[in-house]
Amino acid sequence: MQYHRVRMARRSDHTREELGNLILTTARRIVREEGIDALTARKIASEVGYTAGTIYQHFGNMDDLVHRLNGETLGMLFEHCSGLPEQGSPHDRLFALAQAFVRFAERHSNEWVAVISYRYGPEHDWSADYDGMVHRLHGLLVEATNALYQDGNRNEQILDVRLLWASMYGIFSLHASGRLGKGVTVDGMAQRLIDIFIRATR
Repeated sequence: MQYHRVRMARRSDHTREELGNLILTTARRIVREEGIDALTARKIASEVGYTAGTIYQHFGNMDDLVHRLNGETLGMLFEHCSGLPEQGSPHDRLFALAQAFVRFAERHSNEWVAVISYRYGPEHDWSADYDGMVHRLHGLLVEATNALYQDGNRNEQILDVRLLWASMYGIFSLHASGRLGKGVTVDGMAQRLIDIFIRATR
């Protein structure tokens, strides 16, 4: 995806929806090129040619804007992972998902760092859309592990999948921040985690 710097002079140049999309597109480009620490309302406003106050008219604060941005990043991750083959053993399907997850995080490194490292304020509310996207990502793991829960214990499966997601998330987050450890590969850690998960469900 290519991003272009756009400078507009008047509020009437865009509808509210168009301006909101322009703000998000510009914010994503800044994060992608410069990292989450470079993202400020003033910088976005300078890029789009409006005032910083206009940014806050569309997003109550920077937490709301980053939350929307990060939710879209999770949506991109879902689209990236949802096209994987639905055949194969649970182990193979889980490892394919893990590899797809890693490749996405590597390709969108600054955007992924924004997801894992941005600190929201204590008053921030998580949106239903964001929670829904996390639920859809969980659903990919549920589908991949259905064969392991043929007794129909759905509640146990969902809890196990959430634990697996949290563990994978931790591995990939450490990898993204360069803290996984010397001589330790993310694929090796993911493989080991999945091996342990499969054994625990038998």
